[in-house]
Amino acid sequence: MEGIRISRERLKSVLWYIDSSFVRDSQGALIGLGRGLYAYGTFYDAKGSYHLFNNCNTWVMEALAEAGFSERVLPTLIASSVMRQVRKFPQSLLVETE
Repeated sequence: MEGIRISRERLKSVLWYIDSSFVRDSQGALIGLGRGLYAYGTFYDAKGSYHLFNNCNTWVMEALAEAGFSERVLPTLIASSVMRQVRKFPQSLLVETE
């Protein structure tokens, strides 16, 4: 597992993107679709469609683009593609580690 450190403002943008990607019921609650792939995971109804070229890795890159890290989202079929793109972000966009 790898991580990046981002500013509070960029984090708010990522969280807004994630929050706005879900479909909600009339009370504003998330709509669960069933158990996920892992022990505590759950699938939720969301906007858009999931397929080979629009998967969880694409979703992560779109969230980072929404936060201003990138102007375009390249194909991201696997997680290593996400980190390869993240490593190319200008260092000025990342928060310095202690």
